[in-house]
Amino acid sequence: MIIIFARLCALGLGAVVGLLAASGTLLGQETDPVAAAGRLADIATIAIAEYADGVENGKVIRVEELNEARLFLEQARRAAAQLGPEAGALVAPILVRLQKGVNDLGGESELREQLMELRAALEVGLGVSLDLLPEEPPSLARGAAVYSDRCVRCHGESGSGGPQAAAFDPPPADLSDSDGLRRVSVLDFLRKVNVGVAGTAMPGFAESLAAEDRWAVALYAATLRLPSPTPGARDLLAAQCARCLLVLSDFASTAGASDDSLAAMLGLGLGSAHADSTPAAITAYARVAGASEFLGRDPALQAARVVARSKTLVHAAMAAVEEGDRELADARAVDAYLIFEEIETRVRARDAGAAARVEAAFAEFRAAVATAADVEQHAARREVEGALDGALDRLTARASGLVLFGQSVVIMGECWRR
Repeated sequence: MIIIFARLCALGLGAVVGLLAASGTLLGQETDPVAAAGRLADIATIAIAEYADGVENGKVIRVEELNEARLFLEQARRAAAQLGPEAGALVAPILVRLQKGVNDLGGESELREQLMELRAALEVGLGVSLDLLPEEPPSLARGAAVYSDRCVRCHGESGSGGPQAAAFDPPPADLSDSDGLRRVSVLDFLRKVNVGVAGTAMPGFAESLAAEDRWAVALYAATLRLPSPTPGARDLLAAQCARCLLVLSDFASTAGASDDSLAAMLGLGLGSAHADSTPAAITAYARVAGASEFLGRDPALQAARVVARSKTLVHAAMAAVEEGDRELADARAVDAYLIFEEIETRVRARDAGAAARVEAAFAEFRAAVATAADVEQHAARREVEGALDGALDRLTARASGLVLFGQSVVIMGECWRR
């Protein structure tokens, strides 16, 4: 269950202005169907998260959270009107079911299934992805600057309340509440930064802040509840859990993960090295590791992630062959090579022969999955993996230690989709 942080507010805007902005009724409201679909998906996702925080096993445990869920779903229905008649008609019955489920205190799992249905209908109907990652890893420094400009007067420098907090009812959320926010992800923060919070003074910032600034401030806000990262955390992870380091360096892998999820992964990876006295500080490092100031721009780790993703698709091609779908197998093999192309230029500049071996190995692999027998297919797979490992080793010796984990790394970008 995801517990979304409660009520953010920004600048000193009055409650009425904030509500109007959050509901899209100000001048300049969203008219682009694709952007409107993203807004609708964000609002509905927040609504169900609020519901999960207010209702447990059919019983109301926090009536204010249930009321917020209802407010958000009303906003969602209004937002659906901006999609156009065809898309609006597609999602309208799903929104009706969501509202009925919330009003009837229905099961959270069923509501989440309906939410997934809504998001799928929007993505398929409009041919878009609703949760777009930033093109570059977010910057904590930029996030701090945006927070200082837009948030600090309400939330305060530490997140526990600023000079204007007393003027609002309900008050701004306590962003320093580590226990209350431990199951909240950066993506959860982003969604509320995008659309605002119903019933509070916080407007949405989708139109007034660039996407990179929204991601940056969402990441920064998500650090206020955590202690300072453990000194030497990178060295500890490199020595004890290289796979953890590889995953954490990819912001796509952590944007949708809660603190609890990050701590659980670290606990599994570090084992006895993950002492009871240090998990919060190590988790704090895990939260920021994908930022541009930490590991987000590390070229060795980026190359290792590319190789890991390429290998994952190579295995997907083999699975498709085993299922008798050679056409799908060829498509996955092509996809795997296209992933490698993200670092091919760097590899070729360092060692043209290594790049050529990868290219030749993929050509042989595609031929093998198309017509060859099982033994030849597995031999071709091993050849591709060896060529990828060799290319990575040419890029940097430091990455060669990480590549041992590449085959088992699953990039978790899909895990944070709600």
